[in-house]
Amino acid sequence: MPWKQFKKSTRLPTRQDILIITGSLIIGLIAIAFFALRS
Repeated sequence: MPWKQFKKSTRLPTRQDILIITGSLIIGLIAIAFFALRS
């Protein structure tokens, strides 16, 4: 599991982690806005 390595290493998150987090946040915001506009 990568969580054990994540807890051990105190380094900053990699660029891939940042892309995944920002991508999921953008998708979530788009979904929320989509449902808000439809209602």
